Amino acid sequence: MRGQYAPKQEQSSATSGGGAKTVLLVDDTVEDLSAMSEILQRLGLLVIAYDNANSALFTIREGVGIDLVISDLRMQVMDGLDFVEALRRSLPNVPVILLTGHGDVESYFKAFSLGIFEYLLKPVDKAVLKRVIHAAFEQKLRGQAATGGEEREAGPAGDVPE
Repeated sequence: MRGQYAPKQEQSSATSGGGAKTVLLVDDTVEDLSAMSEILQRLGLLVIAYDNANSALFTIREGVGIDLVISDLRMQVMDGLDFVEALRRSLPNVPVILLTGHGDVESYFKAFSLGIFEYLLKPVDKAVLKRVIHAAFEQKLRGQAATGGEEREAGPAGDVPE
């Protein structure tokens, strides 16, 4: 499967400027993409999900407001590190969480050198994921307060709904 995974309805509601946070989710394993999408939706987040990084980058270039990016590290065509590097050209301050089932020290340090927020091993515990997402939104909120303005690369920051 190539292209957008999320149903059209979810994407249009995510781009309508509502109060919910929008997460861009990228994973080339359809089962992981579906499971993670469901978890994020249960947290009250709007999810735009893709099974490849190129489609996700196209959405970013189209100007869709993104609050958080969650991506797999190892993907075909473009891996998570190359994706983050390209993402930073358009969204330098959006929090990024990288997920991997095959972590190694080199990719860990490279990921943080690219400014990711967190690097998590799969399978991800739901409670841990929720805490990390909450922390990412809090950091984004503090960054906006420190600069005196709201950056629209990621919509309003705040808590993940209980």
